[in-house]
Amino acid sequence: MNTHETEAAGRCPSCGATVPKAFVLIEYEADDERRMYAECPACENVVRPQQSESSR
Repeated sequence: MNTHETEAAGRCPSCGATVPKAFVLIEYEADDERRMYAECPACENVVRPQQSESSR
């Protein structure tokens, strides 16, 4: 199994579920910051996954 598929992109700000990196729709840099949008597998909303303080 590919490690990229099992890593978490962050948590869904809507429902709190873990969003796997495999669900990332787009990832880009703006203002020297990495940003992404992903589909939450739990609530199926497109969200900006929230990063934990330890992974920033």
